[in-house]
Amino acid sequence: MRWWIIALVLLAVAAIYVRGRPHTEPVDRKVPVDMKVEGRGTPATADVAISNEGTCTLDGEVVSCDEVGERIRERRLPDNVRISVAAAANAPLDAVKAALRSIDREHYSNYHFVN
Repeated sequence: MRWWIIALVLLAVAAIYVRGRPHTEPVDRKVPVDMKVEGRGTPATADVAISNEGTCTLDGEVVSCDEVGERIRERRLPDNVRISVAAAANAPLDAVKAALRSIDREHYSNYHFVN
């Protein structure tokens, strides 16, 4: 009969001990510096614009449409970076294809069109 009393007391002490301590460590929800686009301060975004002449700009910097994905990768942005692609109304189809293929080659899949 005494071992039941000892077991109940131990369970009560364990319950009090567990309730007094947090079960998990606090999570730091700050965005790491590597996930911010330089100079913009927003978490992991990239804006691609394709002009009527077939030139591409990545966040205001003129780049070759074939190199858009590689330039995003050089910035060390994560694979789930949100890429906004905006093509002008008369942008050459070859330039749009080249930019999208470049993005696909680097395995980025979170892109959308803005027009």
